[in-house]
Order: sequence, then structure tokens, then C-alpha cells
Amino acid sequence: MKILSIDESGDHNLLLEKIDPTFPFFVLTGIMLDQKDFHRLQGELLTIKREIFGTEKIVLHALELTRTRNAK
Repeated sequence: MKILSIDESGDHNLLLEKIDPTFPFFVLTGIMLDQKDFHRLQGELLTIKREIFGTEKIVLHALELTRTRNAK
């Protein structure tokens, strides 16, 4: 069996006058994996979350990983 995972990132507002000039992108992407590979990668990601954050119950957001909110 295959598992398809789809995610989006970026500015959901596609009206030209409302696009965020600091991040004027919208991306929709997906990856299809065999079920065994999906579960193996999921386990590895949970291990990384535990090692770095001390919990598996954290959501990784690209904005928080790549941009500092209070940068000067």
C-alpha cells in the first residue's frame, strides 16, 4: 500500500494587492511512499523530536524554523 502526504506553505491569499511582500510564495507539494517506508521515516522524525525538544508533541513549522520573528 502507498501513503500520500500533501502539505502547503506560504501565502494563501492569491489576490495580487494582498500578497505578503516578505513572503510572496504559495507551494503545494506531496510525497508518496510505501507504507513501510512512511512508518520508518515517521519513527525517525519522532526520535529527532524527542532528542531535540524532549517531546514528540511539537509541530514543526517552516516559518519558525527559517525566519526569526523579532530579528532586527
